[in-house]
Amino acid sequence: MAAPLNKVRVLELYSGIGGMHFALSGSGIEYDVVMAMDVNTNANLVYKHNFLNVNINSSAIESLTVKKFDSLRIDMILMSPPCQPFTRVGKQKDTEDIRTKSFLHVLDLLKRSEKCPSYILLENVKGFECSDSRMRLIETLKDCGYNFQELLLTPLQFGIPNSRLRYFLIAKKRPLQFSFQTSEEIMVKLNCPQDWLTYKLKSEAETQSEQLKREGHSFICRRHSEVKSENSVTQTGTGATSQHSVCKRTNEDSAENLNCKRQKQDVGSNVISNAAKGDNLDCESFDKEASDKQKHIGFCLQNSDCLENYGENMRQSLTEDQADYGLCLKLHHFLEDKFDSQDLFKEYLITEKDLKRFMVMDIVNPCSRKTCCFTKRYGHYIDGAGSLVQMSTDIQCINEASKLKCKTSLEQNRDQWKDEEFEIVRCLKLRYFTPREIANILCFPASFSFPEGLTNRQKYMLLGNSLNVHIVSVLLRMLTS
Repeated sequence: MAAPLNKVRVLELYSGIGGMHFALSGSGIEYDVVMAMDVNTNANLVYKHNFLNVNINSSAIESLTVKKFDSLRIDMILMSPPCQPFTRVGKQKDTEDIRTKSFLHVLDLLKRSEKCPSYILLENVKGFECSDSRMRLIETLKDCGYNFQELLLTPLQFGIPNSRLRYFLIAKKRPLQFSFQTSEEIMVKLNCPQDWLTYKLKSEAETQSEQLKREGHSFICRRHSEVKSENSVTQTGTGATSQHSVCKRTNEDSAENLNCKRQKQDVGSNVISNAAKGDNLDCESFDKEASDKQKHIGFCLQNSDCLENYGENMRQSLTEDQADYGLCLKLHHFLEDKFDSQDLFKEYLITEKDLKRFMVMDIVNPCSRKTCCFTKRYGHYIDGAGSLVQMSTDIQCINEASKLKCKTSLEQNRDQWKDEEFEIVRCLKLRYFTPREIANILCFPASFSFPEGLTNRQKYMLLGNSLNVHIVSVLLRMLTS
């Protein structure tokens, strides 16, 4: 499968902070963004900050005439129309919403254009697929001679720990054909080369790495135990068992006994190799080597395995997409360095008045494999706006908070909290994700940045209105193959 030979001329509508453009960069397509259009002033500032040479048009899309449209000689349209008319929490006014006017204008341009683009990619929220706007889109594509495929995809399917189900549509102008079998049904699973799902492959590699490391660690502990036991038999004839012969968690509430379970960082292969040569390695030396490699992650290795098992009731909608996120990368891949530094993240800590909102918080930790969808209300609202990061790795603290949530959930209309209960929640050291961390989860590259002068609230709003760069990048490859 090969990308088009000629450079693709792209018109980016509702360009936002450049998510579609970054997806183009990661798709391997030869392209030229001839114009980006958006009326949001702050979004245009961010776009221009990251793509200096792109022509950004801040006019309303309704001002784009057929003559101007045709003069651009575009090969591809990328667009993410306003989602508010279709969201579950909105009024769902659909085509009667004034914010849909620009999208209907784009459909009219396609009908009247003398040279429709060869490729179209559209992104929107789940709910768009049930709208009258979607029906008008499908009718327009059929009238204009397009082959197309609709999809509902979430980053969880790609190994990315974020629940953000979105509607996508990719379309090709006939006689161009897709390299896969299309369907009138909305596709909920991608049919594309496996090596395109890079994040999923990373997560599978991590799983294999952890398994290998656990096997290597178990081998070392077992071997060390056997050596100790043999020595004991030689000296005393009793066959006494070494304290290292039992290398497992013996107390569910204690992190001190987690000497055999460790996370990420593939040091297992070296350990197995050394052990096979008869090196006298024990659990402590393995712990030290793993710990040295993990320092940059910023959380305690000794507690990390417990973090996956405790405080599960502090999550919201745990069963949603459960089949998808089992192989997701752990969250620490996307967090900033020293994620647990209260000084570094002081401005992102939740306020004292928000402690009472504990019951509606979705609380995650570095070992979590799923976060809730981040909306434009994030940082200003807690309920339903996105997950919060728990910086504490103290298992006792987590247990106490878990018990408090169980207790509180049984008491309806509870307004009175005791000081010791506030302290339990306070000990979790809860904070908001930083804008950079949310950008990481949305798969914006490290080169992406915000210009100076924007507030955190403005950044959260812009990110909440954006999209997952990696998913769009994969779809672009499917579209142009």
